[in-house]
Amino acid sequence: MNVRRGGGRGTPLVFVHGWAMSGAVWQKQLDHFSPTHRVFAVDLPGHGLSAPLEGPLTIRRCGEELARFLDEERLEGAALAGWSLGAQVVCHAALLNPARVAKLAIVSGTPCFTMPAKNGVWGVPAAKSKWFARQIRADFENVLRAFILTFFASGEEIPAEEEEVIKKLFFAHMPDRASALGLLDDLHASDIREELHRIAVPSLIVHGRNDRIIPLEVTGVWTGFLASRADITVVPDCGHAPFLTRPEAFNRVLEAFLE
Repeated sequence: MNVRRGGGRGTPLVFVHGWAMSGAVWQKQLDHFSPTHRVFAVDLPGHGLSAPLEGPLTIRRCGEELARFLDEERLEGAALAGWSLGAQVVCHAALLNPARVAKLAIVSGTPCFTMPAKNGVWGVPAAKSKWFARQIRADFENVLRAFILTFFASGEEIPAEEEEVIKKLFFAHMPDRASALGLLDDLHASDIREELHRIAVPSLIVHGRNDRIIPLEVTGVWTGFLASRADITVVPDCGHAPFLTRPEAFNRVLEAFLE
């Protein structure tokens, strides 16, 4: 996997991006944490500058690649931060390589993307998931660009020049189409809730209050299934990417969690 690095001596900190993104989205965290921590922002297979894998790409395969990376770097007591789909990736890595993982940060993520019950308020309806899958197969690049714009909450106040910088990070690298579509199919089917009881490390859950992709109610799902204590931080006036649109607040919360 391609990896962006920063060179402090503190707790190893590994950032994992979301679906169809790249490690470039974590630039504000690389800049902030590099003086004090060993920092890594990975590109998942077929994303960013990482080559695709042979065969269908799944979230678990991404977790296996991340677990292997932890061994290759000989990281000890690492903190893993996963955004959106990356939240499930870091959970898989923690389950596969628990000896190297000391903490997890779940950022705007869900253990089960598609609503598992008709009365669920924290999942995405299956019909909506299927509709999006059809749309993006019909017009991959344009639908992806439109989807990324929904990361911003309605009324989320960001200076125009900063919004342009953020969009450049989102659009830094278009993913391999087959890899992205394989991950999307797997995300719609994935449900790791019952596996979470085996994760015994401290966890941090960060979620934008006005997230339009994954409902805020999912924070209670995480705390209900994780075996260890989980702290929740809800970022006000914020959408799906608090680490980018509210980086100062996000970095303070993550710093406190790492102490």
